[in-house]
Amino acid sequence: MAMQVVEIRVSFAWWVKPYLWGVQTMSALTGLKCDHDKVTYWLTKGMRIKWR
Repeated sequence: MAMQVVEIRVSFAWWVKPYLWGVQTMSALTGLKCDHDKVTYWLTKGMRIKWR
């Protein structure tokens, strides 16, 4: 039986890193924890998945 190989590439929109930096900075400054559901929502919006 032949084994199949699947290549998955995940990339993020340009604004994801600044967004995460901002969330982390505000969390550190205020001492509050971030809303993980909101962060996950925006990460999935900025994520691009390609496979072959």
